[in-house]
Amino acid sequence: MKVGAVIIATGNDISDDEIERFLTDNHPNIFEEAVLNYQRAGVKDIIVLVEEKKAREIEDTLLHKGVSFMQVAESRIDSAVSAGLRYLQEQCDRILLGTIAYPFFSSDVITALTESKEEIAVISHDGKKSGILGLSKTGAQQICCQIEKNSHQYIKHWDITPKYIEVEEESAFIRIQTVEEFQRYKSIYGKQKMHGFVKTALAVNRSFLGPGVVTLLKQIDRLGSVRKACSHMGMSYSKGWKLIHIAEEETGWILVKRTTGGTNGGEAHLTEQCKELIEKYERYTMRVQEAAKKIYDEIFDSEEA
Repeated sequence: MKVGAVIIATGNDISDDEIERFLTDNHPNIFEEAVLNYQRAGVKDIIVLVEEKKAREIEDTLLHKGVSFMQVAESRIDSAVSAGLRYLQEQCDRILLGTIAYPFFSSDVITALTESKEEIAVISHDGKKSGILGLSKTGAQQICCQIEKNSHQYIKHWDITPKYIEVEEESAFIRIQTVEEFQRYKSIYGKQKMHGFVKTALAVNRSFLGPGVVTLLKQIDRLGSVRKACSHMGMSYSKGWKLIHIAEEETGWILVKRTTGGTNGGEAHLTEQCKELIEKYERYTMRVQEAAKKIYDEIFDSEEA
């Protein structure tokens, strides 16, 4: 199963002053904590929604974390959520929708939401509800339709009826509003259990295709522009082209089609050969990770027992 996530890093119950403090605070901060917890749970395609006035600072914080960004005006958060969900609908079997205000959760919570058969699922515990939703393709479509019908309303006013999944993990329900709260709860819940980590890449003479390059290529195809794709990833334009050129040299294939001129100043899209390469790479990665987890469990869990 392929899982993606849209993380809202703006318009939460965190004031602008506190956001500024998080951006100047020691690492890891709340942005990294949330993103890393999704990634530890195996979520690969992550889109972070950032407000325009803080976009560059937040993108710098998450540089090299393998995520994509969407810059949004404060009044257009719902529209950006819809755009993120629609993009992931094409890529993923299950989609998570969350905010940075709920950064403390384990892989077990994500597993509960992704393995649920409900169209729209929310975890709960003793009457508390978390700010993370698990969506099927149909559930994501339902939310997008709600946004289009009620574009003037904020997320909490959406007319949706989720199914609640009871879990025992208290940390997933902690909503962070200040730097002090984050630091206090991180000292309690921020410690991670040891786990296996495998990063897959393809190579000929050099490594040319890994998670970062795949994310870049997907963004190019979605946005129709190498420059915009690099900007959304917090990557320099020259570095983006360097990665593309390396991949094309190693494979001997044209991976990105370029057109020049026109009203939009030219466009870029992936070739069919490139799309097929990405699809095979992702299948390969999924099977490697499944095998690696089994090996880790056999070795480490058996020894601990």
